[in-house]
Amino acid sequence: MSLEQNVLSHQHVADKYKEVLAAYSMTVRDQVVRCDSTAGVFDLLLPNVSEAKGRFYSITLRATTGTAVTLKDNGDSEGWADFTLDTDDDNVLCYSDGLKWYVLADIA
Repeated sequence: MSLEQNVLSHQHVADKYKEVLAAYSMTVRDQVVRCDSTAGVFDLLLPNVSEAKGRFYSITLRATTGTAVTLKDNGDSEGWADFTLDTDDDNVLCYSDGLKWYVLADIA
């Protein structure tokens, strides 16, 4: 691959920050997500587990008024159980091996 082709293939930054205020379906590029649920409860949908293979996702509940954010998969992960963030500064680190989502850290 020539240098020009290599540059063109890296035009999109893979490590993207996203602020979420309502229901949202993550893409594989949304690797750092900060949620604000002060307006109400909502769901955050992880990317397709096979497309996210080998990636880590950092998700934080930045602010809440006692309402929660529920972290869900697309129904494509082995053994997934929905995960709830319900306290200010709740954090979760998720990893995909292509078949299953893993919650590697749950920091409250």
